[in-house]
Amino acid sequence: MERTQQKARENIDLLADYFKNNLQREQGIVVSEVIKGGSLGHGTAVNGEFDIDLVIYSQTVSGDEVLRNGYKKWLDKLVNFLDRLTEVTITKRTRWSIQFTFRSIEVDLLISPNWSSKQQFFDYLKDDVPQSRFYDFSLCASKWQVQFFKQQPNQVKDFVRKAKEWRNGVWPKDRDTAGRPKSYLLGLLVAYAYEESGAEGTRDAAARTTRKLRSLVENHQTLDIWWEYHYMRRDYPSLLPSRPRIVDPANPTNNLYETGIAGKKANDRSRDYEPGDGNWAGFAGNVHTLDLS
Repeated sequence: MERTQQKARENIDLLADYFKNNLQREQGIVVSEVIKGGSLGHGTAVNGEFDIDLVIYSQTVSGDEVLRNGYKKWLDKLVNFLDRLTEVTITKRTRWSIQFTFRSIEVDLLISPNWSSKQQFFDYLKDDVPQSRFYDFSLCASKWQVQFFKQQPNQVKDFVRKAKEWRNGVWPKDRDTAGRPKSYLLGLLVAYAYEESGAEGTRDAAARTTRKLRSLVENHQTLDIWWEYHYMRRDYPSLLPSRPRIVDPANPTNNLYETGIAGKKANDRSRDYEPGDGNWAGFAGNVHTLDLS
């Protein structure tokens, strides 16, 4: 498993370097940073099904233009760029991303304005973005999501991987599914259950985290989960969603209670940055079979 993931990381690093070195010259997009997101970037990938998101942060892209016209202009340029690469096959395009394969690796490519700081991003959401458009800016928080998981204890990451293996067994990739928890939501729930159960440093950490996680999901209608990790709640009260809520530690407008659950068609990719449907019935009905030991 580790060799497979290491090879994927090496290939994605090559691709990211190619963007950095050539995208401005060929398409006029200045690359400030390329972030590896998804399970591979979070350090919680599992064998057989892990997602790779590449997020390009660029000062060429402005928040105001995204508000006016979305990401279409920039995605068009990225398609033109990718079309020149013989080892890339584009498979799908959405409002937010381009999905493609590179050396048999499935990749989602996204592009974001290059915010000078987290505060600039949060203030822009507060002052300039209507609530109906919050979700269009969710992908902008990718690098802070990665930071959040990189700071988690290794035991939490192990439990996240086990939770994903359980999820992939209950909702197989080759079947239509409903109520499937996305990877980012599942990771946050495991991290919170670990914290709240006092599992760290105990001999029964897996059992404690399992019990707490089951309880959270079975009583999901009462959830009020948040972290003061990248921002303080008191600074952005107008951005916080109403309850029940699982507030993204990297983006106070993103309520994973709604965006973190979604059905999908057989063999489609499940993407963390695409909207969810908030239907918890399947998750709540199956969580009693989860065991992190």
